[in-house]
Amino acid sequence: FDAVRLRLRADVPVGTCLSGGLDSSSIVAIMAKILGETPGTQVNHTFTGSFPNLPIDERHFAELIVDYTKANGHFVCPSKEVFISNLSGLLHCHDEPFFGSSVYAQWEVMREASRHVKVTLDGQGADEVFAGYPDTHASFLASLLLKDRGLSLLAELWGLAWQKRKPKAITRILKLSLLCVLPNSWKRRAFRMVHQREMAWFRDRLGSGVDDGLVPVKSLFKANLNELLAYFTTTSSLPTLHSRACQSTLHNERLRSRKEGRDTRMADQSSI
Repeated sequence: FDAVRLRLRADVPVGTCLSGGLDSSSIVAIMAKILGETPGTQVNHTFTGSFPNLPIDERHFAELIVDYTKANGHFVCPSKEVFISNLSGLLHCHDEPFFGSSVYAQWEVMREASRHVKVTLDGQGADEVFAGYPDTHASFLASLLLKDRGLSLLAELWGLAWQKRKPKAITRILKLSLLCVLPNSWKRRAFRMVHQREMAWFRDRLGSGVDDGLVPVKSLFKANLNELLAYFTTTSSLPTLHSRACQSTLHNERLRSRKEGRDTRMADQSSI
């Protein structure tokens, strides 16, 4: 509560990017609680990317939070047709390579946010803290295997099969688990075998030297979940997410994105 309250100090309306997941939903709920304690405050604005008729669409969960908090929800529907027309603007904002189309969805959400608010308070990092990525599932399974915890491993595999219910997703996690238990000298070779098609695509466009630095396999494929989460939080995933959010706001100078992580009072004290 305190971290959110500090970041609500602004003389302009503050909105929130809402995916419907744990981190952003928590931020929206806390903001609604805090704003409700102050008479005359404006209703919070939320901004969500939606993908109608696709399994990945989480609009339903976002709408539940919007209804519960009485927020003013705004929804955008990024599409491949609009993506092509906006590609030059997206590349201009990021000014560096990125590995997936999720960047564009965030860019569209930020563009919608810039039409309504000047500041967004966003929540990120739940996947890094609570091990929400397939890589973290694989790391945990590998650690159970190396510790000879067979019953726990079987229970986790059963739970994974029930949760995913998708053979391809389960197969991918199992392949990653095998990578985690291999000696470091074998990890890069095994990674090339698993991702032959992707590596060939990069090699054709970037040259043969792409194999040497494309993926930090020793850091990503660990049979130690704590070490992997520390890597995601401090070096890889979370810093990248923060960078994307900042870059996605560049198409509109009026919009600034805040995160709920660090305590701004330290900066306030140092400036006195």
